[in-house]
Amino acid sequence: MVAADLQMDPGGLRLKNLVQPEEMPYTVGQTRLGMPPMVFDSGNYPMALQRALDEIDYDALKSLQGAYKEGKYHGIGMGCFVKWTGLGPYEGARVVIHGAKHIAVYLGIALWGKGMRPTMAQICADGLGVPIEGISVLHGSTDLDALWWWAPLAAAVRSWPERGASCLPELQEIRRAGPGPGRALSAA
Repeated sequence: MVAADLQMDPGGLRLKNLVQPEEMPYTVGQTRLGMPPMVFDSGNYPMALQRALDEIDYDALKSLQGAYKEGKYHGIGMGCFVKWTGLGPYEGARVVIHGAKHIAVYLGIALWGKGMRPTMAQICADGLGVPIEGISVLHGSTDLDALWWWAPLAAAVRSWPERGASCLPELQEIRRAGPGPGRALSAA
């Protein structure tokens, strides 16, 4: 409705109204009671939307807007949002170094197809400065995870910023100190 009132293309209006890259960091304000103001630290939202519009050939689809063809009305709807994640409570992981070529990462969460195993292996490999082939990621056992009490809540993409981010500084500290066999790390 706003686009029609302004005689603008709806996609163009959306692109114009998105937070622009040069506005980053962008303070949204308080979005949840008891939480500090939300700040978008980075992102190029117009580029992401433009790519989506290009992928669906938006310019060609606009000609169908409101048309009745083959027993159906055609229309284009679009919505943009930013999903917050990784705000805590923070999760952790347990890392045990058995030797230079055998490092185990224990997660209490169950993996369900979001790439957690290779992601955590890569975070550990990068943090310790070792090849990824020496990292084993074990999951689903709250007996092996020091912070098991949040494990049942781990879902969607929040596991990466919470578990991965909690491990990286500790792994870097071990790298600086020089790991020894049998050294264990629990990060929160």
